[in-house]
Amino acid sequence: MPTGGRVATGGAASTGGAIGDGGTNTGGNEPTGGVTTTTERPCDVYATDSAPCVAAYSSIRSLSSTYTDPLCHVRSGSSAQNTGSGGELHYIEQTVDGFADQAAQHAVCGGTTCMVSLLYDHSDRGNDLPVAKRGGSTAGGEYADDDDFESIADAGPLTVGGHDVYSLYMEARKGYRVTPPNTVGDGMPLEQDPQGIYLLPDGTHAGDACRWDFGNVSPDPTRYGLMNTSFFGTA
Repeated sequence: MPTGGRVATGGAASTGGAIGDGGTNTGGNEPTGGVTTTTERPCDVYATDSAPCVAAYSSIRSLSSTYTDPLCHVRSGSSAQNTGSGGELHYIEQTVDGFADQAAQHAVCGGTTCMVSLLYDHSDRGNDLPVAKRGGSTAGGEYADDDDFESIADAGPLTVGGHDVYSLYMEARKGYRVTPPNTVGDGMPLEQDPQGIYLLPDGTHAGDACRWDFGNVSPDPTRYGLMNTSFFGTA
């Protein structure tokens, strides 16, 4: 059974939006561009411009040609309001061309409520994202002081490059972040350090509050502070 939350020391990555292909955070100035091929992926492009990924996540495909581990793991036998426990955990491995092995996911999730329990970091930093823990108070919204729910693993079906895959389909009260409180992600830009944030969202699925974002947030979710995130919505 997989275990979750490999976090090194070194802000904290967080995602609370509707993510299609995935998201990356880099520890340098944003690259000027590049062409992505079957073997060259977003983190490869960033690395060639001296801005390597320090956090990269996708439930669809590997974002780095050197990353060969599972994309995420899922929790079968769960519920739509799971905050991170119970059920049975399964790795979602990659196919030979770097996409999620959805046949394996169907095999373990068929006939059950299946949730995304952990997003693995595709950089070499180990900044994996489990479900987000509660914030400080209801000043941030009605449920801000409650733990978030995991996302339903098969709620966002897509076809990408001929592959049937699932996006990370987020709804209200669902989110992931580096944990526990006061853990700073390894290599995450701090204070005035330059950084670039890349997000490929589902253009048909947006939010109307700041929870629908991806990026670099306060290491302590119980305290409000400055953050740098990419937001997709109408707030």
